Parts: sequence; C-alpha cells; structure tokens
Amino acid sequence: MMKVALKICFLEEEPEHKIPYLETYEWEDGSSSQLPAYCIYSEIDIGEFPSAIKRLIEIKLTNDLTQMVFGIYSSELMELDKDIFFISFYDIDEAPIECYFIKGTIEEALSEYLKYTEHLKIPFMELFKALNSNLLSKETLSQGWVAADVFSNNKDLEGLQVRVKITGLNSKLQELINNVKLDQSKVDLWQSQMNNI
Repeated sequence: MMKVALKICFLEEEPEHKIPYLETYEWEDGSSSQLPAYCIYSEIDIGEFPSAIKRLIEIKLTNDLTQMVFGIYSSELMELDKDIFFISFYDIDEAPIECYFIKGTIEEALSEYLKYTEHLKIPFMELFKALNSNLLSKETLSQGWVAADVFSNNKDLEGLQVRVKITGLNSKLQELINNVKLDQSKVDLWQSQMNNI
C-alpha cells in the first residue's frame, strides 16, 4: 500500500483553478497520478471532486457539549479508481488537512479509514453490516444525528452524535461488510435504543 497526502493550494491571491482541480501526485514506486486537490481561497473542496468518484462510506461526528463552537467532523472513504482510494477526516469549517490518497486494495483502504475512529470503540464494521442487512434504519442513521453511546459503552462518548452512510457502490467492500460476524444481542440493543430516539 502507498499513501500520499491531499495537496492544498495556499496561494493568497484567488487562483483560477478548473473544477475539478487536479494535481500530479507522485507515488513511492515512482509512478504518478492526476488526482483532485483542494484550494483554501477558491473554496474548492472535496465536494467538487469529479462526479465519477464513488463515495463508499461517510461518518460524521459532532459534539456540542464539548465544542466551544458547534463543529461537525466529516470522514469519507471514496473510490477513485480500481486501486486508488481517498480517505478524509476533517472539521467541515476548516481545511481538510487529514486527507490521503491510498494506492492499494479496498481492504487496506478500509483498514486505514477505520483507524480514524478506533478511539471511539464503536464497532463500525458491525454497524455497517447491520445497516447493510436492514437491521437498522438507514434513513435515521444517514440523515439524523444518533447518540454515539448507543453503539459503544465507551464512557468518553458523552454528547457525541454520529451519522453513518454506506452506499453499496463497491461489491468487494460489500463482501467485506457481509462477512463480519454480528453480535445479535448487541444489534437488538441498538435497535431498541434507536427506537427510543
């Protein structure tokens, strides 16, 4: 697996970038790829990525109990090509500095993506499977905020809210999700708690 950080244009004068704004990225093996970039002053963000890119997973987090200013942290796993993926994690009001392109397998990209949320102790792969199996409401979890402590007994989640969306646009990712072993008692608990929201 190879990894390169998202390029960010910091030019103070408003540069004229085409949309999508692409840059040349060099990989460790000496190869290069034309991939999207971000511009601070032109407000070209990852929402302006080419429409052909597949958005596979999105996790959003917010916690208005611990934030001085209401903040939303967004993370996405996207597929740009059969072996190139984009992983993001950033405050939507700030430049997306923790964003990387991965050249490798979907398994490697997914593993890197989930590292951003390991500290939450939320079993996201089980959560994805429950969503994929229609055991949890996709509409509730992708559009409304759900208390994160529904999915984990981590005591540090007080006030944290989560949104989760999976798109089903990568069959290999769907296979990885479907192979996860579900703890049915845990899913039953999630269902009952979500029904009380």
